[in-house]
Amino acid sequence: MAAMFALESRFNFHVIDCHTIGFAERMLEINSDVKAVLFCGTIGGESTENFYLSNKEKFKSIPMICTNEEACSGWSTIPEAKFPKNELMTGILNEVESLFQVDEDATVEKYTGVTLKTLTFADTLSEDAYVKLRSGRLIKLFSIGDKIEPDDVERYERKGVDKLFLDHKACIWILKVIDANIESMIEDENFSVDLMNSEIIEDSRDARELFGELSDDEYVDNVFQQEEAFIEDIQKQTATVIGNVKQNKDLMKMLSKIKFEKGEGAFVKNRMKLASALSCSIARAMGWDSEQTYEKLIYSAHIHDVMLLDSPNLAKFRYLTEADAALDMGKITESDRERFHKHTIHAAELIRLDQGAPPDAITIVQQHHEMPSGDGFPSKMSGIRINAFAAILAVAIDLAQYLLTHKEKDIKLYIEENKSRYRGGSFTKVMKSICELTGNKY
Repeated sequence: MAAMFALESRFNFHVIDCHTIGFAERMLEINSDVKAVLFCGTIGGESTENFYLSNKEKFKSIPMICTNEEACSGWSTIPEAKFPKNELMTGILNEVESLFQVDEDATVEKYTGVTLKTLTFADTLSEDAYVKLRSGRLIKLFSIGDKIEPDDVERYERKGVDKLFLDHKACIWILKVIDANIESMIEDENFSVDLMNSEIIEDSRDARELFGELSDDEYVDNVFQQEEAFIEDIQKQTATVIGNVKQNKDLMKMLSKIKFEKGEGAFVKNRMKLASALSCSIARAMGWDSEQTYEKLIYSAHIHDVMLLDSPNLAKFRYLTEADAALDMGKITESDRERFHKHTIHAAELIRLDQGAPPDAITIVQQHHEMPSGDGFPSKMSGIRINAFAAILAVAIDLAQYLLTHKEKDIKLYIEENKSRYRGGSFTKVMKSICELTGNKY
């Protein structure tokens, strides 16, 4: 199952799983488009030595790769392409990549199809799995935490469902987890891999890169021209907050599964850090000058959109109406729209894993898309019902996005265009504080 998952998810190959030597030979005879053969030392308890010797001559153009170097060490003719059985995943990926040329111009699809039965190795799914309709629409069939049983495979195959679709980046993560557990899987064919609680953090730099430093030219530094001592204090407190987050192993496990995109994806990271600095300055101007306030805002600014790190196009939306318009134009999928709609709730759930999270952080993050007019989400709250710190963060995020996407960085223009939008409850005071910080009239 692990080999099938690797070949399907990494290379989009159609894999024929053969449980007897006779069946394997028959498949070679009737399939003219076989591109490679992977075989272990035995199939169905029978040695594959004769299978290899006869077919390597008969099908000279088809590479034959032994996935158990130890088993073929005493054969009369040892296969040229081979690797140890405990290196199954890396061996398959390296051998296949050396045989085939990747089409660099091909578009990488967001979702990757894998045969339903290949996912039975997982104790529980760490990602949602979808079935694709003829129209191309994806419908969720299994959710995070579900276990796919052999009975499920039989039931859905009878209904014509042979493939499930997972997020492409999730497949890359699953391959790493399989590789880390490959020896246990080889020793025990009934071994179930725990994808939900994998210890693989060190293999991914994504979580660390999320909290890494930015160079001065990557974002707008000290927008409100605060004194150097204040900036240094905020930088020190930011380092402390981030250091505490890194100490939470459960939280870092989850963060390591969120794939940070380079290039365009860096926008989300830059906006997080800029919003953090802006929100602290705004809070100070509002008269809330305390380490506790700054801790809440720094923490919330760094976590609020972490669930959208792999989808910067979604992170740029402010309203559900923007996501709805993008869906109507075919720019995003229904699944994307649902992710955007629920990302504040999901981020709040993530914070619950962190016992050291500042007070109010869950509320701040969950409300950072609420609007004073009541047309925000997820709860359509309005006015004074919205947490004051959530109002600070909401405007700071919006201002950060403006500064990162507008060359002129005209804050006076930003105020004029947005002061009516951010009027009511704590939002009015937030906008007045920005005016005070920049020398503009409200």
